[in-house]
Amino acid sequence: MVAAFLPAVVAVPDPLVGSEAAAGVVQVMLRIALIVVMAVIARRLAGMGIRRLVTRATAGDGDDDALSQRRALRASTLGAVLGSAATVTVVILAALLLLGELGVQLGPLIAAIGIVGLALGFGAQRLVQDLLSGLFILLEDQFGVGDVVDTGEVIGTVEGVTLRLTRVRDVGGTLWHLPNGDIRRAGNFSHGWARAVVDVDIAYDTDVGRATAVIEAAANQLLYDDARGQGVTGAAEVWGVQDLGADGVRLRMAMPTAPANQWAVERELRARIKAAMDAEGLEIPFPQRTVWVRPQEPEDGQDGTRWRPTSLHPQPAGPAGRADRPAGRVT
Repeated sequence: MVAAFLPAVVAVPDPLVGSEAAAGVVQVMLRIALIVVMAVIARRLAGMGIRRLVTRATAGDGDDDALSQRRALRASTLGAVLGSAATVTVVILAALLLLGELGVQLGPLIAAIGIVGLALGFGAQRLVQDLLSGLFILLEDQFGVGDVVDTGEVIGTVEGVTLRLTRVRDVGGTLWHLPNGDIRRAGNFSHGWARAVVDVDIAYDTDVGRATAVIEAAANQLLYDDARGQGVTGAAEVWGVQDLGADGVRLRMAMPTAPANQWAVERELRARIKAAMDAEGLEIPFPQRTVWVRPQEPEDGQDGTRWRPTSLHPQPAGPAGRADRPAGRVT
C-alpha cells in the first residue's frame, strides 16, 4: 500500500537526476526512507497507546504504598510485554515493505515464514501456553510479589512473576519454580481481607453458654493489645457448636484480620483461650477410653472337664520340674 502512493508523492523530475536509472534509484531510496520514518512514527504511536492502556488497566483507589508499588510493577511488566510485541510487529511489517522495494519476491518468503511459524507453534505449545497464562495472570492481577498463594502443588509466598513462570517459596524455605501454564487454580490469601478461624473443644458436662462467653472475652482482648493485635480488624464472634465429637463438643469462633495475618492471630487466640479456660476451670477434653474387664465364666469341655481362666501367676512345680496339675483345668 505504501509503494502504491509513494511514486505520486515522491516524484523526482528527470532534469535533476540526469537519467532514468538514477531517478529510479533515488525514488527507491526515498521510499525506503519514508517506510523507516513511518515505522518509527507507528512505533511511537503504539507506545503512547500502550502506556495509556496499561495505566488505565492498573489504576486503583487508595494510597497504600504496597498497592502502589504492586500497580507500578504490573504496569512496567505489561508495558514491556506489549511494547515488545508492538516493536516486533512494526519491524516485521517494515522489513517486508523494504524487501519489496528492493525487488525481493515476497510470496515465497511469506510462505516459508508461515511454515517455520507453524513448526515452531507445534514445537513450542507449552511455551506459548505459559506465556499466555502469565499474561492473563498479570492482566487480571490474580497474584503478585509478596502474596501468599495456594497453587494446588505448593503453598507459600510469591517471590517473582514473569510471563513464563512464577516463583513461590514455601514455609520450609524451598523455592518452587512453577510454569504459568501448569497453574490451574490459585488461591490468594493476601487479597482484600482475611479471617482467623479457631475450633475449641469443651467437655460434654461444660455449659456451652459459659464457654462461649469465656472464649469471646479472651479473644476480644486482642483488640486492645497494640503489640500482638495489629492484624486484628474486628471483634471476635463465636459461631456456635460446630461438631459433637467422641470426646467433646467443638465450638467454632472467627475473628476478622488483615490479609495474610490470620495465622499469627490464630496462634495468639489459641494461647489466650487456653489460659482463660484454665483460669475458669473449664476442661479441654482429650481422647479418653474406659475399658471394662469381665472375668471369663467356666465352660464345660468336650471331655467332661470344666475350664477356668488361666492364672497369671506360675503354678508351683513338682519334683520332676513339672506343674502338679495343668493350669486352668479342674478335673
